[in-house]
Amino acid sequence: MKNLKRAISFELCGKFAQFKKFYTNSSSLTYLIPTRTTIIGILASIMKMPRDSYYKTFSEEEFGIAVKISTGCKIRKQIQTMNYLQSPGSSKQHSQCKLEMLFPETLGDLISYKIYVGAFSDDSLKVLNELSEKIFSGDFGYGIYLGQRQFGGNISNLKVFEENELVFMEESNSLDSASILEDANINLDIDTRIVTDQMPTNMEEDSGKNKGRKLGTIKRIVYEKTGKTLHGNFKNCWLIGTETISFL
Repeated sequence: MKNLKRAISFELCGKFAQFKKFYTNSSSLTYLIPTRTTIIGILASIMKMPRDSYYKTFSEEEFGIAVKISTGCKIRKQIQTMNYLQSPGSSKQHSQCKLEMLFPETLGDLISYKIYVGAFSDDSLKVLNELSEKIFSGDFGYGIYLGQRQFGGNISNLKVFEENELVFMEESNSLDSASILEDANINLDIDTRIVTDQMPTNMEEDSGKNKGRKLGTIKRIVYEKTGKTLHGNFKNCWLIGTETISFL
């Protein structure tokens, strides 16, 4: 078990979102929650880190990332048709693609997630401190986007938790965040709406011919669709503030 040096939590929200599933085809399907890789991309954007340069900085060894749908937030999915501009070398003026998007269930509401970020080392603590200062001052670097650049987002309600406020729990009978499926034994008799899916938890820099990035670890993730607390038996949890969370 690694000790947490410090942790922060904040609300991530927006009017629309699209967190593309890594295994989707040209009809781009979306996860209901942002993946760990999406969240670290948002953090890197705030820090103004160059593209594909931050995977080691925000690795699972350095940072714990947890996510839940904000309590009471109801999200629906809807397929939209998007027009894409002509790509280089293409004879077509534009192409159309089906895109699954996330919307708040009630008009005028926002999609909202609660995010936890914890630092495991002195190096990651320095990054976390700078990150929290930027969020506190409203300096979001390159900006916050919920999956794609056209889906602008915002961060609010920043909270900071010191080391003495972070309690590791080998087991817990309740959980307030998403969890790795193998660490969760959920009581299905309680009224909850359970979702499971395969999600990427880290990316790797691709030093091969094409450069850029490549898919790293993939894990089976489970969570509650409306942000309700899960009940059952859960391993490797942290009590942070009033909520019990699990890092992805």
